[in-house]
Amino acid sequence: ADVDGADGARARKRVAFPPSGLVPFRGLASLACPLCYVSDVPAELYALSRALWARYWSGLHALSARRGCLLHVLKTFEVLVLEAEPALSHHLAQLGAHPTLLAYNWLVFAFVGYLEVGQVLLLWDRVIGYDTVDVLAVAAVAIFRFRRDALLAAASEQEVADALDDVSNVLIVPLMQDLLALRPTGRA
Repeated sequence: ADVDGADGARARKRVAFPPSGLVPFRGLASLACPLCYVSDVPAELYALSRALWARYWSGLHALSARRGCLLHVLKTFEVLVLEAEPALSHHLAQLGAHPTLLAYNWLVFAFVGYLEVGQVLLLWDRVIGYDTVDVLAVAAVAIFRFRRDALLAAASEQEVADALDDVSNVLIVPLMQDLLALRPTGRA
């Protein structure tokens, strides 16, 4: 940008846009969309979105092993799926369908665009209530467990992806409760 100096001379000043110098990633707005069901006041939506980003979602976009960051959540998911469903984990590994890669987008986008909005908000309520994004890893394992029969029947990596392609009809809270209580689920 051109600016006038005190002596009247024009000078070039380097200005970064956005001011932070970081370009927002593709999909950032999607993390704010479910909040439109909570409030229709723009200032409230901004405050909610900013608070959730600062407290939870920014960590999902940071390559760090710190608690609350992406690598920690991925590792938590990996450990939980191995412990809760060892046979399924083995079967997926034999097919070359790594569970962590399959669940990656769910975790990075906190299930926005994958679950129905009401289910996303119920899940986020647990994230806030327990004050940890590890809840997202539990939700992902619960979906794998719910789709276990279809995943075990899959004979290829594409069939695995197809079995997990549409999870929009999932009721996430009961699945998580079943997983945490290690109760059998109604399989799909």
